[in-house]
Amino acid sequence: MLVALSPILVEWKNRICNEERILSRINKAVQNKANVICFPEYCITGYNYLFDDESAKQAININNDPFVNKIKAETKDKNIDIIFGCLEQDHEDIFNSSLYISGGEILGKHRKIMEGGPISKGKTVNCFKTKLGSVSMILCGDIFNDFVIAELVKKQPYIVFMPMDRCLGKMDFCSNFKNDCDDLDCEKEDSSKNCYKPEYSDHIEAWNKRAKLDYCSQVQKYGCTTIIVNALDNNHEKACGGALFINKTGKIVNEVNYGSDTIHYIKLD
Repeated sequence: MLVALSPILVEWKNRICNEERILSRINKAVQNKANVICFPEYCITGYNYLFDDESAKQAININNDPFVNKIKAETKDKNIDIIFGCLEQDHEDIFNSSLYISGGEILGKHRKIMEGGPISKGKTVNCFKTKLGSVSMILCGDIFNDFVIAELVKKQPYIVFMPMDRCLGKMDFCSNFKNDCDDLDCEKEDSSKNCYKPEYSDHIEAWNKRAKLDYCSQVQKYGCTTIIVNALDNNHEKACGGALFINKTGKIVNEVNYGSDTIHYIKLD
């Protein structure tokens, strides 16, 4: 099985441009005979880092959204499974969600658990059957949540997909989610640290010397092969693309360089 990792440039509220880029990448992956392609978190709408009423208007109903329906048709017509993140509207609630679509149907959905502000938190980690085998999805900071880790240890999917937006290390989540600090199993005296300053001179150095190691350490805890795909956002310096393929022992087997939105292919046994 061939999996395409697709970091992609995402523009806030520019759905037309984002959707065109996604469809173009799908076509490229199909031409290269990929069986699955994974996109980043929030890749349809883009990510507004100061969530407000305007942000809420960008949320989609995944059951009748025209682009989601288009993606369903793509998976059926081109025989490729597609994973992507979106801002999901469900009645009065808004979730940061990722979808796994195959054969014209939504096979799996994950709602981000480590979420804050007005966005509702997900409550479950699912495991479902795909052409790859059993799959689970998490989103970005979920990888630092003890409940998520415990669920992955119990379910033991063949592979975990983690769309993300921004390079964040463990201490960033400690400071952003103080109420969940116990769940993060961190040293509370260090919870005010920021992954990017003053320890590291720039975000690329922070990614290489801290964030990647944090992700590998978390993967080692639950012991499942994990694919991480990051967004590239010109309006936010921490969203600098890149992707990681981490094996079940927590070792990086392959990666797309931080700062790049180049599509990359991984062959799975």
